[in-house]
Amino acid sequence: CSIRKSSAKDGFTITENGNILLDLMFNNVDDSSWLENELNSISGVIDCSIFTKSITKILVTGTNGTVTMNRK
Repeated sequence: CSIRKSSAKDGFTITENGNILLDLMFNNVDDSSWLENELNSISGVIDCSIFTKSITKILVTGTNGTVTMNRK
């Protein structure tokens, strides 16, 4: 986990509500819904950006181009 740094100013990125943003990297996640629920159940966590309930399609862009992934 790392605290997101602001590119617009010195220091960390702070939300409009005064919260600090943390970036986490997970490898080999088999159940993203479970992970989302676990993260959101941690005291002090306001929300996470996994979006298992609302997103149906994502675009992943990398050095080999863009891939569209649809929800099963």
